[in-house]
Amino acid sequence: MGEAAQNLIFFAVTAVITVCAPAIMLFASATPQVGEVALIIAPPWGDSAAQIAKRSNVAEVTPERAPFGALVMLETPQSADQLFRQGAWLVMDGRKVLELCSK
Repeated sequence: MGEAAQNLIFFAVTAVITVCAPAIMLFASATPQVGEVALIIAPPWGDSAAQIAKRSNVAEVTPERAPFGALVMLETPQSADQLFRQGAWLVMDGRKVLELCSK
């Protein structure tokens, strides 16, 4: 393998790691606990994240929202399970998202 090919592979691997690092950090975070902010992700073909939050009786913590995501406060030990039952794909630590968006 020539030096040009090695450089190309190195560049490709570095680019993939750089692009994927924020998503990996979000998915690697622990499940949020009661009293913490959670990011809920909804599937693109179903109800919005805001609709799922409303049906689950959890409060949104920001006035802004995305079609597939919303930041909510987990108020009871059953809040995360209720979000999943109502159609949420993921329930993740929302503090990291708030930190990323506030900068």
